Parts: sequence; C-alpha cells; structure tokens
Amino acid sequence: SIVETGTSGSSVEQHAGFLKEQYCQEIMTKLSSEYLGKDIKEHAETEELAEYVGTPKEDQWQQGREQVPRDQWGAQDKKQNFIPPQGASISSSSSGLLYKLNNLDIFNTKARRNYVRYGGLALQNVRSVKLFKKGVLMPFLKEQNLIGKGGFGEVYRGLVGGVQVVVRKVNSGRVLCTEQFANEVIIQSEVIHTNIVRLIGCCLEVDAPMLVYEFVSRGSLDDILHSNKVPLNLDLRLSIAAQSSQGLAYMHSHANCKILHGDFRPANILLDDKFVPKITDFGMSRMAVADYGRTGIIVDTVYTAYTDPVYIQKGLLTEKSDVYSFGVVMLELLTRKKATHADNNSLVRNFLDNHKQRRKSTELFDKEISVAGDLELLDYLTEIAVECLNLDVDERPTMTEVAMRLFTLYRPRRQVGS
Repeated sequence: SIVETGTSGSSVEQHAGFLKEQYCQEIMTKLSSEYLGKDIKEHAETEELAEYVGTPKEDQWQQGREQVPRDQWGAQDKKQNFIPPQGASISSSSSGLLYKLNNLDIFNTKARRNYVRYGGLALQNVRSVKLFKKGVLMPFLKEQNLIGKGGFGEVYRGLVGGVQVVVRKVNSGRVLCTEQFANEVIIQSEVIHTNIVRLIGCCLEVDAPMLVYEFVSRGSLDDILHSNKVPLNLDLRLSIAAQSSQGLAYMHSHANCKILHGDFRPANILLDDKFVPKITDFGMSRMAVADYGRTGIIVDTVYTAYTDPVYIQKGLLTEKSDVYSFGVVMLELLTRKKATHADNNSLVRNFLDNHKQRRKSTELFDKEISVAGDLELLDYLTEIAVECLNLDVDERPTMTEVAMRLFTLYRPRRQVGS
C-alpha cells in the first residue's frame, strides 16, 4: 500500500535537495582542513580530487610514457577543473567542491557499495595502488580492444594519460571476499621487479572489479614460440630463461610474504620490445604467507602439462611446484615444441626417458639452436631442466639456485654479444 504523507511533490523535492546539500556540507566540513583552508589557486591544483577519493598521488608508472596517437584505444584521461573566481568566499569554494563531488558520483550508491565491498576503504590509503574511476576505464571495454580471455576474466588494452595499459575485467564469480581481494591487490602492487608485470591499480566501482597493469608489447612467449615463429637464437632463449627464473626467485623470496605462481607457463610470460620477459597472471591466486610455512593453496587450478604431478596427487602447492613448471618451460625453449598433457606425446616424458637411458637429447633440440659449438651449453641447460622435473620434490633445486646457475651461463655470452 501507499502511505500518504500529506507533503506535496515540490516540497519533497525541495526537502530532498536540502538533505543532499546538507550531506555534502558534512563531507566538505571533513575535507575543509585539507582542501577548503588552502589558497584558491591550490584548489585548482588538486585535480586528483576530481578523479579519485583518497587515491595515492604517486604517478611513477607514467614515467615510461610513450608517444601514442590520442585517439588510439579509447578516450584520453581528461580532467575538468573547477576554478572559483578570485576572492571567492568559503561558500563559493564549497560550491566548487560540491561540483567536484557530484562529478565523482559520490551519490551513486551502487558504485559506493561496490567500492566498499571490494576493499576500497582499505586500499584508498595505500600509496602503491592507484584507484581509477570507472569512467576512465569503461571506454576500453570494447571488442576492438580485447586482447585475451581466460578463466579469471577478459583482458583489454587502453590508454590512460598517454600511457599504454592493460585492463583486466575480473569475472565477478571469481572475486575473493573483501579482505582477501584488497590484500591480494596490495601484495601485487608491491611486487616491483623488472621481470614481473606490474599492477598499477584497480577500479572498484563496478560489479566486476578491473585491474590495471603495465602494457607489454610483444605478447606471450607461447605465441612467439608456437604461433608467430619469431627467430630466437640460443643467447636470446638463455636470456629469457635466466631472467624469468630471476622473477620467480624474487616472488618466492619476497620480503613480506612468499608468492607462489601456481600456473607458470609460456602463455604467462610476456616479452617487451627488447625480449625482456615479464611474468604475469600470478595475481589473484592465493599466496603463502611466511607464518603459514612453505605451502599455499591455489584457487581453481586447471591441471596442464606444466602442473607438478606431486601437486596433483597431494593438493599442496609449494615453491617446488613452480620449479617443476619452470623445468617444462625450459624444455619448450630448447625444443620449440609444445608440452602436451597426453602421456603418449609428452615432451617431459621424452626428455626424462632420454636422460634416464643416458642418451643424448640432440635430436630433440630445435634445429635453429642445435649447432656444434653450442651442444655443451645445451647439455648443461638440459641438466638443469631435468633437475627441476625430479619427482622427488626435495631433490629439486630452488628457484634462487636455478637463477644463479642460468645467470652464470648467460653472463659471459651477454658480455661477448654486447
């Protein structure tokens, strides 16, 4: 039933407008010490307020700004500044701030609920995480910008402030609870390494959160090895292996917590213009916090030819699980053949059989790198890969040990080539 209040429509509208402005005044009072007490000129300089609430002001990710046409991949990050006239009173300055708050959709309760739901209140004070407005990222979510799909969501490319970025739209059904999601975002944002794709920030105002990463130009190692067939000499492959191992070793020895990838494979290794590898997609899997020991649990793992058989049997993910996966990737680099899950056509099985019977693996190497002068080096690399693939977990090397051995092999060749 409808309850009549005896109040006219115009009166209700006036009252609602009064309540809304009163609410704004309360917000502006809280912000007054930081914004309204400043000089009017400083108000014009606080452009961040028009884009983000409580957002970190660090824009270090823009230092690698590239010159790209303004109309490429969507709208530019344009900011509309409200500048009150000189000599304006606190009241008129408050109106300017009200104008900005309206632009922020602060009264959009659904956006606010999503923001709170996904941990925005915790993330807004984290300087390493940039919080994006949905209006900045939504223009990129078009078919022509789509560059990939996966179990975790869709991936688009875009342009923000002249910087190329990758936007991952997370499947809403795969999002962790608030505390976990915010914690994962913080951890990712603090993982800063040359060989790991960097998380720039996220947007929490939508039903399915969006994560923003640095853009890596050449695509995945999987495409380069098996689709594009880009020429790769042995030095380049050794460089990719050595640097990828350094990225994984860094993750395993991260200062605050131990991060396990759980799905390390060529599709999750991206290459930039100079073929520098960058590990991706470790992101929203669970990490193993130091207090919980050496094991962790990965979320919804799909078993592949890269998955540690011991993990499949016991269900516990350890850093040695990533070591096994790295061994499979090394074999793909050496052979340019796909690892397959079927036992009758398994790259791993063929190599391990050869090694067990003490046969040379020369016929398995890619012909592009199988030259007489490099056979000894190839045998060394094969030995490292086989150790990584040992079914006895305790006999596998750590990623730190693997990285040191690969770098020892790569360093003299890099110096000769430089």
